[in-house]
This record gives sequence, C-alpha cells and structure tokens, in this order.
Amino acid sequence: MSETTTSLETTTSIEMTPSPKIIQNNKKMMLYLFFTSKMGRILLFLFIFYIVIKIINYILDFFNIGKELGYIYFIWFSILFLFFTILPLKKSFL
Repeated sequence: MSETTTSLETTTSIEMTPSPKIIQNNKKMMLYLFFTSKMGRILLFLFIFYIVIKIINYILDFFNIGKELGYIYFIWFSILFLFFTILPLKKSFL
C-alpha cells in the first residue's frame, strides 16, 4: 500500500506554521503598538529614568558631590523638561 496524504492534512499543516516574514511583521507591529500606546511610552520613560538615575549616582560619586544637591539639580532639569517638551500646547510630531 502506498503512502498518500489527503489534501486536508496538507493544508492544515501548512496553515499551522507561519512563515518567517509573518513573524517579523508581527514583531514590528507589536513594537509599533507598544511605542505608540500610552502605557508603552510610560514604561519606556520609567526605564530610561532609572538608567539616568544610575548614571547620575555614578557621576555624583566620582566628583564626590552630595547626593541631595545632585538630586535637586536633577529635579529642576526634570521639571523644565516636563514643562517645555512633554506638555506643549500644540502637539509635536517629532
């Protein structure tokens, strides 16, 4: 008896395995949705904020500056950044 496969088995096995092009498009779409959503932007901001705090700590330790004074400067720069770049009156498309 010869081994033959039915057309139904062939189509289901082909449909079950997505091509690499579809997987890449799905990854691009997920990244696009993540960075365009508000929650994604907030998470990215928190991640970058954590990295900036760590870098500021290393700089303050290197120059032997008190952390309180360094954090005060950082808070002022953060407030200026918030007022002039994040909360503009017109929406920016940069």
